[in-house]
Parts: sequence; C-alpha cells; structure tokens
Amino acid sequence: MKYLSILTLSFLLLFSCSKKNDKQNQVKEAVLLKKGIATDEIIKNDSINKKVFSVTAKFNWFTLKDAKPYSYEFEKESGDIIIFHGSEINNFDFVIRLDESETSDFNKGWGTNLKLEGKWFKLTYINRVQPMSIDGPMETVHIIKKAVLDENMFSVRAKFVKFSMGDAEHYSFENEYGERIHFDGSEIDNIEFGIELSESESNTQNQGWGSNSKLQDKWFKLIYFKREQPLYIDGPMGTVSIIKKAVFDDVIEKEFKIRAKFVKFWLGDASHYSFETESGDMIVFEGSEIDNFEFGIELEDSESDSNNQGWGSNSKLLGKWFTLTYFERQQPMYIDGPMGTASIIKKAVLDEK
Repeated sequence: MKYLSILTLSFLLLFSCSKKNDKQNQVKEAVLLKKGIATDEIIKNDSINKKVFSVTAKFNWFTLKDAKPYSYEFEKESGDIIIFHGSEINNFDFVIRLDESETSDFNKGWGTNLKLEGKWFKLTYINRVQPMSIDGPMETVHIIKKAVLDENMFSVRAKFVKFSMGDAEHYSFENEYGERIHFDGSEIDNIEFGIELSESESNTQNQGWGSNSKLQDKWFKLIYFKREQPLYIDGPMGTVSIIKKAVFDDVIEKEFKIRAKFVKFWLGDASHYSFETESGDMIVFEGSEIDNFEFGIELEDSESDSNNQGWGSNSKLLGKWFTLTYFERQQPMYIDGPMGTASIIKKAVLDEK
C-alpha cells in the first residue's frame, strides 16, 4: 500500500510538471507571436505550408518598416511582381547598410545592393503564416530559403534599331545609355522585329528580310540569355545573346505638370498618393520617384493595423500645395494584378503662393 501511494504521488508530480511545461511553452509562444517572432516550433504547431516553391526572378526593390528592411520585391519572367517578407539566406545581401553621408530620414540608412539590382536569381521559397505586425492578424507570406544567381539570364530596357539577315539573324537595339546591343537569335513569337519584304524590295543582300518599321525606335523590356552556338552556318562556335522575352515598354515619354494640394497617402497592394487640383478634381498617383518629400510615413505600433499596414499620410504635408511633374507608364495595378496605366510622380516642388 505504501509503494502504491508513492507511485501515485510520483505520477501526479510528473503530470503536474508536464502541464506546467506545456503552459510555459504556450505563454512563451504567445509572447513571441506578440513580438512578431515566429519560431520553428510555433510554425510547426500553428500553420506552415511545407511545400517548397521555385521561381526565376530579378531583384527590384525593398521596403522599410520600423527603420528595418521589411519586404523584398522581385520581378518574374512574366513581368509579374512577387513580394517576399523574409529571407533565410546568407550568401546574398539584397539590402545593405549605407554610409552616414548617404543616410537620410527617407532611407533610414538602408539601400539597395546595386551589385544585385536587376540580377536574375533562381529562388526557392516557402509560404509561412506569421503576424505582419505586433498584435496584427496572421497572414501567409513568402520566405526565401535559397537563392542562386542565374549567370546566364540578363535584362535590359532598349529601343529597337534594326533587323538584318546574313548567315544568321541579327537584332540591333540601343539601351538607355546610347550603347548598341546585338542579339543573334530570338525565341519569342509575339513580336516580329524582322519581316519578309516584298519581291520588289528583296535582293541578295537582304535575302528578302528587313526591319519592321512599325517597331523601330520603340522601347522594350528584353530578357535574354547567352549560349554557345555556331556564329553562322558551318562557322566556328562562339557566345551569342538570344532574346527570350520582349515586352513593349510604352512609357509615355511626355511629362505632365500640375499644381495640386496633398490630400492623402494610403498603402494597399500598392502605394497611392491622392491630390486635389485647383479645379477641385482629384488625381491619384500610383508611385513616386522623389526623395525630397515623404508623403507617406511609417506609423507607430499603436496606430498600425491590418488596414493601414503601418503607413499613413504625413500630416505636416496635408493641405500643402505642390507643383508636380509626373509621367504615365504601364505596370501591374497591384501585386499579381493586371497591367494598367499608372501615373508616377517624378518631381515635387512646394508651391507656397
């Protein structure tokens, strides 16, 4: 009977300790979640999609929150944007610390690693459920698990100059710096840079092919790769550049100017800047390339929620009048959304008159 009592007491003590440990772990996890930290254990117990995904994409930009890198923007081969809210790699620093001379209230001392900007990567990532802010709701985000530089993939914005046919196809473009870029092949079928000429225009020199005049001097976003192949029929092997994808980049080169007062900034799947013109009409911009004014500012944790995503209007600029220079371009209207015409602020000058 004595041994039975001791055994029962030991069991109760063990059960009590186990319950205590479970409770401590629950409290610990709750604290970590409140701080916005998702540990492997929490992920395992809560919600994680263990499926691994892969994508080839180039690094474009990043955003800040609480003066630290918050998200990383990449562009897929299709032109769609994919956003990552975390990275577990240590072989590439997409965002780097800036020197004091480059630090401002706008960049908080962080900047894009120019050596990686525009480079293409083979990314492996997972989907993870984690809080987007302190006391915020749990949301599914992309986390980079592995990044491998794709040394054969390149991209450039260039205007079409000429197509010619010799012993091989030749496509000539000019980039934004005025430099000529030559391609010796194309895998695209949506755009015809070279067209067949009429019999009256054909000769032994052009072999019946010429440039598509409708596309000359038009700008394109080109994705291309390099490979080894014969430089011409029965010719020696050499490294050539091949166009993989071409997207008409119909940025409206004409700039617009307007006088308007700042009304509101908000962040949805994209940045939105709302102004009111002198006639009382509202105009909304979907982007800004300026760094002398911050129309949108980061909010305190107490003001942040899932609706404003931690961003709000700069009250010091509300109601102020500006002379704005802007342009229009084609871009996704929101993350993974359809293409549309967006107005982008290029210059803002405070107009106090």
